[in-house]
Amino acid sequence: MKLHLGCGRNYLEGYVNIDCTTTKQYIPGGVLKNSSLFMSEGEYQKQLQQLEFKVDKLARIEELEYPENSIKEIRCIHVLEHLPFRSAIRALKRFYGFLQSGGLLLLEVPNAEELFLRFKEADLQQRKILYELIFCNQCSPAEFHRSAWDPVILSAVLKEIGFKSGACQLLEKNGPINQV
Repeated sequence: MKLHLGCGRNYLEGYVNIDCTTTKQYIPGGVLKNSSLFMSEGEYQKQLQQLEFKVDKLARIEELEYPENSIKEIRCIHVLEHLPFRSAIRALKRFYGFLQSGGLLLLEVPNAEELFLRFKEADLQQRKILYELIFCNQCSPAEFHRSAWDPVILSAVLKEIGFKSGACQLLEKNGPINQV
């Protein structure tokens, strides 16, 4: 079995696609809805109506239950940063138990170190873009970043849990961290 956690609108065949929300649960207009960085509530509603979320299972990843050694692959793309740091670590520990020997955990998170460095040197327009990358768009409870990850922290946490490959790779210059 292969899990795709936090699938959003990206439904993958051959995976159990899991997310904690669907469009019907999204709450338009976040804390910063009047900022020029974010679209208006009306525009958000309009675009939201055009989206379709397809999930196999509606659940929070930190509450998933699977037998030990039963999962071949866990794909978790831009999800960990939405959890508080300690909750994310607990989820990673559970993933470790779920995975079969030789199983694959594929993680991708924003590279906080790079984003913070870029923010310091950015002009106003760039800061607006980086602000959303750092904190998420905050248009619903699911759209907040609650933790930040960099290659050093992510590698250390994974190694401490017991994952064999603790090396992080940058997918692209200034891009997210990819953990394979």
